[in-house]
Amino acid sequence: MIKEKKKGFVLIESLGILLMVSFFSLFLNKIIVNNIKKSNVYYTKEDIRTLSLNQEEVLIEAITYINKNSELKDKIKGNIENDKNEYFKEIIKSSKYKDLSIVVSNEAIYIEEIKSNLKKIIVLESKLKFIKNQEIIMLIPKYYESDYI
Repeated sequence: MIKEKKKGFVLIESLGILLMVSFFSLFLNKIIVNNIKKSNVYYTKEDIRTLSLNQEEVLIEAITYINKNSELKDKIKGNIENDKNEYFKEIIKSSKYKDLSIVVSNEAIYIEEIKSNLKKIIVLESKLKFIKNQEIIMLIPKYYESDYI
């Protein structure tokens, strides 16, 4: 009463299933390879060198200016320790690069680059460090830029 399947039919079924599994794995492999190729289009640098050389020079110039100017240093330290209601804003212009400046306010510290009508802003984070019993304020980029190839 029980009908037996022919051996050839079982072989064809198993080959069909194997074909579908291999097609599915090749399809997923193609998707993974395409995603890897897309991700290689851009890269993110890892440290402060994400800034251009001009921006880095302006940042170093601003750090020395802030650490020499005790009034501005105290305002930033007060802003680090606790938020005050006093509003202040100071713009540190670069001596070399006219399109770059650093804006220090109680809301944020950022590098501002103005090219024609475009304004590019890189937010900086202020950290208080003690080096040889001196308080030094360091400015570090908060977010890093991505370079497109």
